[in-house]
Amino acid sequence: MMMTHEVIDNFLDESEFKPLQSLLMSKSFAWHYEKKVVAVNSSIDNHNIYMYHIMYEDLNQNSPHFNLLRPIFHKLRLKALCRVKCNFYPGTSTQVEHGMHKDFNFPHYGALLSINTNNGYTKLEDGTKVDSVANRMLLFDSSKPHTSATCTDQPTRINININYF
Repeated sequence: MMMTHEVIDNFLDESEFKPLQSLLMSKSFAWHYEKKVVAVNSSIDNHNIYMYHIMYEDLNQNSPHFNLLRPIFHKLRLKALCRVKCNFYPGTSTQVEHGMHKDFNFPHYGALLSINTNNGYTKLEDGTKVDSVANRMLLFDSSKPHTSATCTDQPTRINININYF
């Protein structure tokens, strides 16, 4: 469907990125608790939690902050959205990979924008690790296995996951 992956640093102009970063890292942004990042690895249950915020799903805008994402959509030249989800992974004392998973089981594109710099990463099925660097965009086939990893050097790892056509 697409190349294996592409990494684009400084994806957004600073004037577009900073408001988004400030919002997602503020006390006023509404996060929702989830007790499982993925359900495949019971040995990491104590570190398998995260918070999320759905901005778009099931053909609906689910967040009052959706319009802040328009510069991303424009740069991606997307035709249609599947889902837009913000992820908040708590920092851990030792780095934890959550387990390989597919976002959806049908062909689609994935775009993962890192909101803060930390030593967490996303690992693709071929073993490639893409570090979390603020304003770094990872473009990949998110219908293929990949995993998230926690960070140990910051209180949180925050990113925006966009699934699209």
